[in-house]
Amino acid sequence: GKVEYFEPAPLLAMSVFQYMAGNTDWYIYNLHNLQMAKVPEFDKLIPLPYDFDYAGLVDSYYAIPHESLPIKDVRDRYYVGETCTPAELDEVRGLFIEKKAEVLATVAGFTYLEESEKKGMINYLEDFYEILENPKRAEAIFCK
Repeated sequence: GKVEYFEPAPLLAMSVFQYMAGNTDWYIYNLHNLQMAKVPEFDKLIPLPYDFDYAGLVDSYYAIPHESLPIKDVRDRYYVGETCTPAELDEVRGLFIEKKAEVLATVAGFTYLEESEKKGMINYLEDFYEILENPKRAEAIFCK
């Protein structure tokens, strides 16, 4: 699970996705809660995340952040991915912003969630998009 084995753009997109979900329960170097996949579009591997019970978006009653992290609640977002350049981030930001309405509509239309859960998840995602839609705020988090 070394960073150089992974295709850079999908790795960054996955890392931003994890931040969107408020998930810090993953680690690229030992593939904790990640699988690798080889797809024809890329020469290198792409990461596939799974296991989101510790994500702020899910907000499981038992979820607590790892003691090594400077956050006290899983709903507090903290970026644990690799750093990137503003140009790399702009490309990934565009992908997420393009899908914003679809992401929010998916949550709003999900049958198995209570209305209060949907509202909380949508607010949580809208907080993420507020950050992402502001290039300076996004760079401060992802390009540090």
